Amino acid sequence: MYSSSEGIAFTQYWLINYCKKCPSGGGWSSYEGSCYKNSSEVSVTLQVITQLGNLKVTGTAADGGSDTIILTTPTKACSASGLDAVTDLGASWNAAEFNVVGDGGGSAAKFNKGSSIGVDIALTDGLTAAPTCEADDGTTGETNNLTLGKCTTSGGSTPSVAFTESD
Repeated sequence: MYSSSEGIAFTQYWLINYCKKCPSGGGWSSYEGSCYKNSSEVSVTLQVITQLGNLKVTGTAADGGSDTIILTTPTKACSASGLDAVTDLGASWNAAEFNVVGDGGGSAAKFNKGSSIGVDIALTDGLTAAPTCEADDGTTGETNNLTLGKCTTSGGSTPSVAFTESD
């Protein structure tokens, strides 16, 4: 996650619809029946919207090791990590989502008329089957005013998902 208002990148762990009290200690917080906590964070200089096409976000999860986010800007790469043991993500990660949305609290990113974003998600999980596209299947409460366009997938040595959003 990159927060432009806070100037940081970090991983946010969630226990969705946890149905019990959040784990005690370790920085867990409650939100509408779910629990969340953040990894360490790294400072990132403000990235203006005109540079959006030059940003790259990479996420990794190493079973028993660390979960890491790397935000690459036109001038540097910034990374932050958390222990994989927080949610055992490395052993159970089976979905990815990416979007440009509001900056927390259920807010919406508002794009100018005629705006368009192209997203490419490459997978390196050792599998070769093409992933699936799941429209309107996100887990964030934040939104934008763009409409999802065509989503394509491919298999092979680097399976991928690509889609556009536009106004």
